[in-house]
Order: sequence, then C-alpha cells, then structure tokens
Amino acid sequence: MSHDVLKNEVMPLIAKLHRVLSGEVDAPDFLAEFDSEGASKVDVACDEFDALIKSAEADLSPKTLFDIPPLSECPPETTCWLPEAVHHRWMVEHRVPKRVKDGLTLSNRVRRTLRDWRRARSKSSQADAQMVAIRLRSELSKLSTFVSSLADLPPYRL
Repeated sequence: MSHDVLKNEVMPLIAKLHRVLSGEVDAPDFLAEFDSEGASKVDVACDEFDALIKSAEADLSPKTLFDIPPLSECPPETTCWLPEAVHHRWMVEHRVPKRVKDGLTLSNRVRRTLRDWRRARSKSSQADAQMVAIRLRSELSKLSTFVSSLADLPPYRL
C-alpha cells in the first residue's frame, strides 16, 4: 500500500463522506457510491497495509544485505553469526515488533469502524452514520500518520 493511496484516494473519500453527511455538500448518490465502492477501497487499503506490515521484518531486515555483494562475500565464520546479530540490533533499535503490533491494531480499528459504518447504514440512521464517519476519518488519519512514521524503518546502516 502506498501512502499516496491512503492520502490521495481514501482520505478524500472520507472527507467527502463527512461533508455529505453534515449537509455541506449535496450529493444524493454519494452515500450509495461510497457503500459500493468507497468502503471497498478502505478494505483493500487495510488488506494491503496488513500484508506489508506483517512482512516488514523479513523484507526490511538488514540481514538480507548479506545475500548480496559485498556482504555475501564475508567468510562463513562471520556469516554464521553477524547477520543475526545485525538483525537483532535493528529489531531492537527500531522497535519493529511493537510497530508491527501497533500498525495491525490501527488497521483493525479502521476495520471495526467500517463495520460500524455498514451497520449504521443498514439501519438507515443518518445521525449514527455521521458519527461513525467522523470516527472513520479519525482512525484513517491515525493510520496515515503511522504509515508516514514508517519512513525511518529502512535497513540498519552498516
């Protein structure tokens, strides 16, 4: 998932949803469009985020640098311990397990809020839908901020 997708596609949809529900914008077909397409975009964004954050440790670990030159040319007595040592230091220094857990928690909160949205819409409760839209906007904003914070998670510099 690209941070651009979250910022440029999903967040504007949520902002418009909020404006439509508050009466700032008259777009009678937008709620049905959001239900059929917008909510799916949020689901897909969460799925993509979950897949990426779950693979962050394996994909970003500096131990992968030992698979390519020049580190792949290290002697076996070095490669039997150094990649794991560097990986461990990177994990601790960048708090990778905590960040993965925090990211998945945020994604789950977005999903729960989206379920609440669908429930409010099925009950035809405009007031509930408006409150849930505000929560959805807030949860997606938190997720977006979290995604931005991951920029400092490149492999440890050797």
